[in-house]
Amino acid sequence: LYTVGELSLVFREQHKFAEARPLMQRTLAGREALYGDEHPHTMAAANNLAATLTELGRFDEAEALYRRAVNGRKATLGPDHERTLSSTNGLANTLAQEGKQDEAARLFRETLAKQEATRGKNHKRTLITAGNLAFLLEGQGKLGEALPRGRQVLGGRKERLGTDHPDTLAATNNRAATLKKLGQFDEAEALYRRSLAGRKER
Repeated sequence: LYTVGELSLVFREQHKFAEARPLMQRTLAGREALYGDEHPHTMAAANNLAATLTELGRFDEAEALYRRAVNGRKATLGPDHERTLSSTNGLANTLAQEGKQDEAARLFRETLAKQEATRGKNHKRTLITAGNLAFLLEGQGKLGEALPRGRQVLGGRKERLGTDHPDTLAATNNRAATLKKLGQFDEAEALYRRSLAGRKER
């Protein structure tokens, strides 16, 4: 069972999601039989399978598994545990891709507030959630709400990773795009130039 689970994760890291899915299903079934439905190992397997199903566009199945993982982790680990928040973030991502944007935004906000309280505003996972929320809000046309989240992501990545790290440059580009949509062309231009210069230096 351990080997099957590890191989499935290797496939996922290689983006071989179709190959990973049946192995993850075997892992989940095996852990349910061995540990029970709400054991942390079982919830980890459910979460992994949900993430893979999302990548395959099987959103209904992924949503059901993510909800199971969120509820199970809340019950066993608590609502503020990092694994619970990871599952909640995954659920929100899946909901956003399904077009359930209002619930996705609510979950992103709840997760972000807890991550900021427990880990700080510049923690890696906090910044991922902030970026997800900013992207969703921008897609909804809520540029004024998206802008401070994009600022948070860019500032945090600069501090953690440096100005020219690929993740920082991606955040620079995203913020520039938001500013452009808001008509703030001078600042958008400066950020696009900073992003372009950083990419040329690499």
